[in-house]
Amino acid sequence: MRELMSENGIGSRVCSAITYLTAGFGGIVIFILLYFAKIRQSKFFQFNLYQSIFVSFAVFTLCMGYNIIYSILTKIPIIQILMSFIDFVINKPFILGYSLFQLLFVIYMIYVVSFSLLAKYPVIYKISSLIEGAVR
Repeated sequence: MRELMSENGIGSRVCSAITYLTAGFGGIVIFILLYFAKIRQSKFFQFNLYQSIFVSFAVFTLCMGYNIIYSILTKIPIIQILMSFIDFVINKPFILGYSLFQLLFVIYMIYVVSFSLLAKYPVIYKISSLIEGAVR
């Protein structure tokens, strides 16, 4: 089991991909199980776990902030038209039935999961440097 969770072991790579696919929740469960089994997590797994949690929290915060601002600004009559147009552009099906935001998120998921399975660190501008400092 210890060999599977080594720095480039298949277990570390699969667990890292699972953390992204489950928005960090699967990674937390794996982290707790490995902690109680007294198996040391690799830096690769920790990096991907923390980054997936951070990105999931950031996406959640941005979506909630957008919804709050949208609900406040739609109460103003003149700005309501502009906000309705912006909301339409953001949520309009763009490619393959996905909106622009959904398409960018799917591309992000493909990027991080494929890099995790290839045992490469998925770099996200500014976020990865913060996570790297926390893992060391």
